[in-house]
Amino acid sequence: MFVGHYAAALALRPLKASPSLPVTFVAVQALDIGFFGLALADIERYSIEPGATVMNNLALEYLPYTHSLAGAAALSLLFGLALYPFMRARPRIMAAAIAAFCVFSHWLLDLPVHRPDLGIIGDSDHKLGFGLWNHPEIAMPLEVGVLLIGLFIWVSATRAKNTAGKYMPWIALALLLALQAFNWFGPQPTPETNLDEISMQALLAYGLIAVLAIFMERTRERKA
Repeated sequence: MFVGHYAAALALRPLKASPSLPVTFVAVQALDIGFFGLALADIERYSIEPGATVMNNLALEYLPYTHSLAGAAALSLLFGLALYPFMRARPRIMAAAIAAFCVFSHWLLDLPVHRPDLGIIGDSDHKLGFGLWNHPEIAMPLEVGVLLIGLFIWVSATRAKNTAGKYMPWIALALLLALQAFNWFGPQPTPETNLDEISMQALLAYGLIAVLAIFMERTRERKA
C-alpha cells in the first residue's frame, strides 16, 4: 500500500491522546522510510523485476529489519519509546502507544497486498503476504476505500479553524490520490533504473506528505 497507510493516521488523530497529524503521518510510513533508508546503505535490498507483481516491478528481496513481523513490532515499540518524552498529548503513555500502533499498522496493511516477502522473524524462510498486488481489481478499490474511511473519520471529528480548513481535506485527498495514481499508472522502473534514485524519490514523497499534514493540522481542530 501507499496512500492507504494514511487511513490509520487520520482515523486515530481525533483521539484526545493522539499525537499531532504530522507525527502520525510519519509514523504510518516509518517502516518504508526505514526500508528505503537502509536500502540506500545497502543493508536491506530490493531490485526491479518486470512482472514481480501485476501492479509494480519492485521485488523486495531482503527486508528483515523493517518488514518482518518481529522487526516491525520492535521498531513500533522503539518509535513509541523514542517519542514518549516529547509527547504533548496527555496521558503521554497513551500518545506514545498510539504512535507505536500507527507504525505497526503499516505492516498490517502491507500483509494483504504484498506477495509473500514479509518474514516472521528476520529473513525467515516462511514469508507472509496475500498477494493482492496481483489482483488490481481488488487492491485498487481497497486502497482508496481505506483512505476514504480514514479521511471521513478525521473530517467528521474535526472542524475548520479558518477558511482554509474548509477546503484542506479535499485538497489533501486530491493530492494523495494524484500521487497514488502516478504510482499506479505512471512509468514503471526498469532493471536499468538507478535504485538509489527510486529510494530518494520515495523518501521525498513521504517528506512532502508530512509537510501536507502540517497544513492539515494547522487548519482543523478536534471538535469539543
